[in-house]
Amino acid sequence: MSGKIRHEMILASAGSGKTYALVNRYLRLLAHGVDPAQIIALTFTRKAAGEFLQKIFARLTEAAGDEDKARKLSEDIQIQPSPASFFKTILVSLVHEMGNLQLGTIDSFFARMVGAFPYELGLTRPHRIMDDFEQGVARAQAMETLMAFGDEDRETLILQLYKELTWGAEEKNVYSLFEDSLQAYLSLYLETSDPKCWGQADRVFKQSPWWLGKDMDKEKLVESIRESLLELEISPANHEKFETLLTRFLSWQPGQPLDNGVLLKRLFESRGDLESGNANIKLGRTELDIEGALASQLLQLIKVYVSQEIARRLIMTQSLGKLLAEYDRLYESSVREAGSLVFSDLPLLLIKALANPGEAFSAEEIIYRLDGQTDHWLIDEFQDTSRVQWKVLSAFVDEILQDPGGQRSFFHVGDIKQSIYGWRGGDSRLFEEIYQRYGSGDDGIKKSHLTHSWRSAPPVLNCVNALFGNAVTPMLCGEEVATRWNEQWAEHEPSEKTALLSGFAGWGLVDSESSIEEGCVELLREVNPLKKGLSCAILMRKNKEIVAMTQALREADIPASMEGRVEIATDNVIGSWIRAFLYSLARPDESFPTAYLTWHGFPYDKGTHSRLASETRTALAGHGFAEALRVLIGFLSGNVEMTRFLNRRADQLLEAATRFEATGVKTLEGFIQFIETASVEESTLSSQIQVMTVHKAKGLDFDMVIVAGFGASPLVRSNKSSLHVERHVDGEVDWILDLPNKAILEAEPCLSAAAHGETGRNVFEALCLLYVAMTRARQGLYCLAHPPTRNSSQTTWHHLFETGLSKDDNPRKEGAIEWHATFGTPVWYSDLVQKEKIADNRVTLSRKESLPDTVGKFLQRAPSPSEESHAEEIFSEELRSPAGRLFGTRMHDLLSLVEWVDADDPSALDQAVSEFPEDLQERVKCLFLSSHGKEVFVKPDCPCDLWREKPYVLRLENRLSYGIIDRAVIYRDPAGNPDRVVIYDYKTDSLDPDRQAEEQLLEKYSVQVERYREAVSVLTGLPLEKISAKLIPV
Repeated sequence: MSGKIRHEMILASAGSGKTYALVNRYLRLLAHGVDPAQIIALTFTRKAAGEFLQKIFARLTEAAGDEDKARKLSEDIQIQPSPASFFKTILVSLVHEMGNLQLGTIDSFFARMVGAFPYELGLTRPHRIMDDFEQGVARAQAMETLMAFGDEDRETLILQLYKELTWGAEEKNVYSLFEDSLQAYLSLYLETSDPKCWGQADRVFKQSPWWLGKDMDKEKLVESIRESLLELEISPANHEKFETLLTRFLSWQPGQPLDNGVLLKRLFESRGDLESGNANIKLGRTELDIEGALASQLLQLIKVYVSQEIARRLIMTQSLGKLLAEYDRLYESSVREAGSLVFSDLPLLLIKALANPGEAFSAEEIIYRLDGQTDHWLIDEFQDTSRVQWKVLSAFVDEILQDPGGQRSFFHVGDIKQSIYGWRGGDSRLFEEIYQRYGSGDDGIKKSHLTHSWRSAPPVLNCVNALFGNAVTPMLCGEEVATRWNEQWAEHEPSEKTALLSGFAGWGLVDSESSIEEGCVELLREVNPLKKGLSCAILMRKNKEIVAMTQALREADIPASMEGRVEIATDNVIGSWIRAFLYSLARPDESFPTAYLTWHGFPYDKGTHSRLASETRTALAGHGFAEALRVLIGFLSGNVEMTRFLNRRADQLLEAATRFEATGVKTLEGFIQFIETASVEESTLSSQIQVMTVHKAKGLDFDMVIVAGFGASPLVRSNKSSLHVERHVDGEVDWILDLPNKAILEAEPCLSAAAHGETGRNVFEALCLLYVAMTRARQGLYCLAHPPTRNSSQTTWHHLFETGLSKDDNPRKEGAIEWHATFGTPVWYSDLVQKEKIADNRVTLSRKESLPDTVGKFLQRAPSPSEESHAEEIFSEELRSPAGRLFGTRMHDLLSLVEWVDADDPSALDQAVSEFPEDLQERVKCLFLSSHGKEVFVKPDCPCDLWREKPYVLRLENRLSYGIIDRAVIYRDPAGNPDRVVIYDYKTDSLDPDRQAEEQLLEKYSVQVERYREAVSVLTGLPLEKISAKLIPV
């Protein structure tokens, strides 16, 4: 490499060009002659990695073909002005090195490392990543083994740990606490298995605590207090308060509440004065002077209470650590050593090995086994890096940061203000720690800030600046949080691209008589973003909130889609029916599942149930769960209107059943459990209102954003888990303790500081969540919430808005919304016109609330072209099998994503093929290179339009017909009018190799071909002779 490139840390505010800076860094390294294989760039999602690679090639391609853009790119990456030919050379080199590029996710990097060292890591075979259900099964089996008695020594140990872990818990909650603890804290144990960290008093309390002392007999202590009280002038009512406390104290055991009144609280508040022997305690309107022996005795009571409660928490935490150790030992031998892993296992395995390196497992050996030297590291979204991940990465990066040669570099970019993944381990403090360690001097890390927004209009930025520049005060957020936030904060300024954008931002309260959903509906009807071609998102905090919002929008006839995981057996009629049927087989004594089956409007009696149950059991015994589901779906297809949505769900259920069979679980109950939680990731549609959580919106932007529901609730809700993890400055775990109740926390300085620090981190992350939500907006930002109904002692989202935004003197009331703070022009959208869309000539039917009875006799649903073609067809076993059907579905879905392919360009061809799953890549490549594949996927030289997955609904005389055309090319004449159309339909049938493929397919699908030609004729207005169709074997 010529010259020296410094290490660099970029703190990039939202929309300020983080990805642009990352791409520039990568291109600068290439321009300095660095071999692409020596650069590793890591992100957190496959989507981000793909976007990064795409933008690298886009920038290089532009510069390679245009001298002006070549000069601009030279300026951006801080090199001497270079001609287009220079960047063309880099582009060609990069294309040749495609197979060696190290651009991907952190998880994929760890997977490569584990794959290179399976035996050194203690794996008996190559690893594979389990899905959520497989992991659940593996954990359940380890749990069963742990609880299975037989070994007397282990039985004694487990029962003792069980007793200690649940000390003071109600009997009915004991087992669930036992199981939940394993699930919640296993990852923490894997990070920190040292018993010295789990509930050891000398690690928690560095100095002798005030409550530590000689144990005293409770009965003697109570008797002495009663005697001293006789000498105190005290009212009967107050004397009763003391007596109640003393009586409860005698029978009290650690884990039980001691006093629900105010007396114990007053004693804690006066602890310092009790130690000095002279305390004044206020009970009601009376002030009591507690002196001498009584002061010492009451102090001793508090000490006994505190010491025994803390001792209980220490023992519970120690027992939890021991229990996790026993569980992990079983899980390690039965699951991990066999190569079955989850992504969170990968860095932990590597940490264990790196902590005890041998000759075969050093950093140098890892680099060698991973195919070469890596001299330059780039990490995106660094604020989301966890301590566990950094332990692995730092083994490489530390060496680079300490290399005096100047020929290696480390670059990391992110935004501390967007740290919203602390709940899964992300720790933005790493940014500051690394800079403090390596940032000084010319050879250290250069820090840069990006604050100009290339996304948001000035009114949006003004709103963000006002809120986050004014509201984060010590009073609202705490001293440490306010200090840290304000150190990171810089005013956001518009860039040259956004400075003149019109827009609006506002904070409004929805009146108490309306719901948040109704407020959003009202606002959307006013702005009407979809009609104007604007992208629009509603961002909320919780999954259940987005479900309710999506449903409300749809009921208001506003097109809406929801981002997130959807359970495929619970959101549709066939999934619910199949679950009930399976329950009726697994639990024949329960009447509800069988009764539920009869409530769906089609005939279903005992005889039908008996026959279907017999068929299903036969399928289960002979072929497995997927075949049994196929039987049930076949039955439902004859009784339920199978819409496209239901057909998709049916295919997804079959695919899920196929995945379940690979887990090795054979029980029907196990399958029911699996199918009830089987889920798919559903994406929103840009042509609809997109409803999602703020976490899902990270990295996205929209023309208009509604931030909904950040109102009267506290920034931080109380955490049900009381297990606290205290870390050293370097992030290593110092101690772990199940924290006691609030009164003891406040009285013990060490524990109080720990709890306060944890609350501060949660408050900081809450601020980041709101910041991420508000900075997704380009031009329209609307923050809606309900007004508070009561005063809250905790800081709420409402407090932030009220403090940060200057409230309008005369709030503008529009319908159900009262706008208390506004920026910009409320009708910013008024001058916008509907954006042009690709012509959609699909024939649709108007929805009618009711139809005459006679319509049912004459207007019937026609079979789809595919159904007509298969009406008399006897399928081969391969096609009738779930595997055959799923293969066809996968190929259709994947090919529908392909626009055009340059089959004559090897790099473009490889890139297109790489988008497919590995098991299909060879087949797809052969297809693209075949003569019929080139005809279908190589873009014609003449003007044309492309249809992919084109749906249609037509009325044919007295019947309704519908279908989906896989692919069609509409050729246009010089005037731009449709001239002719070629339809392509994909087929995955098994064919006779001794006969022509086209001849075999036409025998089977001639009816389907004609129906598609008729449909296209109606859609385009062209005569049939201008429309041809071809069946493409894939």
